[in-house]
Amino acid sequence: MNLPDNFVAIPSITILCYLFGELYKSLVSETLYKHIPALCAALGVLLSVLSFYTLPGYIPAENWLVAGSIGAVSGWAATGVHQIIKQEGHKNE
Repeated sequence: MNLPDNFVAIPSITILCYLFGELYKSLVSETLYKHIPALCAALGVLLSVLSFYTLPGYIPAENWLVAGSIGAVSGWAATGVHQIIKQEGHKNE
């Protein structure tokens, strides 16, 4: 199976957003956790648009708006990954 060169772009943004969310959680009080999905989405948009302009071809998009949308979804996916990990942990208790 031949994978495109930009195959790693989306998962890498998701991983960076996940790590940012975990760092944010360690720095703020629990009452501010509700901001994590929005912050992860915003970071995803920032990373993908920045990558779109600085690393041509890395983000599979034709313009910055599509790149930003891909980044937002990737950032939100990071919070979904967190919930899967968290719920699997509760299931095993």
